[in-house]
Amino acid sequence: MKLERFAYFLAVAQTGSITLGAQKSFITQTAMSQQMAALEAELGLPLLKRSKSGTSLTEAGQALVPMAERLVQCYQAIETFADAQRHQPRTLTIAYTGPMEQQLLLRAIPAFRAHHPEVELRVRQLSMARIGTALEAGDCDIALAIPGEIPLQQMKHVTVMERPICAAVASSHPLAGKNSVTLPELTHFPVILLQAGANRRASSQIARWLMGLGWTKDALRFADTIEDQLLMINLNQGISFMPQGSYPVGIRLIPIVSDTPILHHTEAVMRQTTPLHLQFVEQLRQADMAERHP
Repeated sequence: MKLERFAYFLAVAQTGSITLGAQKSFITQTAMSQQMAALEAELGLPLLKRSKSGTSLTEAGQALVPMAERLVQCYQAIETFADAQRHQPRTLTIAYTGPMEQQLLLRAIPAFRAHHPEVELRVRQLSMARIGTALEAGDCDIALAIPGEIPLQQMKHVTVMERPICAAVASSHPLAGKNSVTLPELTHFPVILLQAGANRRASSQIARWLMGLGWTKDALRFADTIEDQLLMINLNQGISFMPQGSYPVGIRLIPIVSDTPILHHTEAVMRQTTPLHLQFVEQLRQADMAERHP
């Protein structure tokens, strides 16, 4: 009997959903359904009632919850003890690329430290072009980046942040006083992007998207780093597209009105999925949800 199945069962019991339980456990919905079917077969008991309206516990499932909780808690305590004995002190190195990821870390780290005071956290800011190499070389444990920037095999990718994309303009820009803008309104202004060499794919993909919307190649300007990009916006050398968040004084974010939402995602990428790695990633997700839904 696999102990992890009891943890999966608790995730379904706590969320009331196979889908949400799978998301919480970082596995697919199909895998979660298979794990629940296997647990029911092993115990010889129906644990879940499945219907169009959702998933609920049978009488046997409800009775199993407190026992499963004690079992999982005991196993986690043993894991924590064994890991602490092997690694004194424990360290976790997090690499990130820009200000949005930095803000997410600042919100998540205090809560993680409260639960894991024995863990030494280290953070490194790297360019998007270097962060994947650092993760592959073992120079960091978890890398925060936009999807597609770390296309390494056998890595675990988990979305930890979602934000609407806004138009970023200088406070002196003609559009700065507007409460919202449309994409056609923005095509009259140069756009500042990161150099293609600063990342693997993002710049070229954004450039193609912009030219499809009506921008010309001559209207695209390039910065070497995110810091340079923000400075160029502040100096009114062009506009850019930035996820909703906090930025330096002198930069104004304007919501974009579009038929299709334009969203920025950040994912946590990791080579290992130890309980410590997953707990830190879950803290990132919770910090983002708390920011979006205060």
